[in-house]
Amino acid sequence: MSWGLYASPGYASADLNGPQLLAGNVVAADTGAIAASYGNPFIAHGWKTVLFWNTYETRSYTDPVTMLPATLYTGLQQFVEPSSGQTLDLPSGLPISVSVNQTALISDGNMVSLDPTKSVDVSATFDRATCTFYELAVLEFLPNNVVRCQRRWNHIRDTSRR
Repeated sequence: MSWGLYASPGYASADLNGPQLLAGNVVAADTGAIAASYGNPFIAHGWKTVLFWNTYETRSYTDPVTMLPATLYTGLQQFVEPSSGQTLDLPSGLPISVSVNQTALISDGNMVSLDPTKSVDVSATFDRATCTFYELAVLEFLPNNVVRCQRRWNHIRDTSRR
């Protein structure tokens, strides 16, 4: 896990394109509390400070059909205007289960055949009842000439869940 403080001209939309003011890593032995002093010399220009909290995890997976390795990545981020005593609790809901065309994707190696000319039914159950935005990234592993996997991303967004 890591965190960073940024002077952000686009703070209202969690845009981190401004200069980094301070940053650090969080290790398992840490309490989770961040105690840091910083200054933002750009505040007079309307560039508010944004605190970026980043969690991530990676693991290796080998496709059983092609026997090609892939590194899987997941992460959650939270963007806030920092204040003293603030709790960063990553309020986004996490999926407990996901189904595609009524096929549950609950373990590694699940395969679903999709017809690219037809719509796909995606459903999910989340650990929080208040999810209002979610995104699904579909990856297709394609072996290339150097025996690595290429990734093609298709993003599906739905903000209608309320």
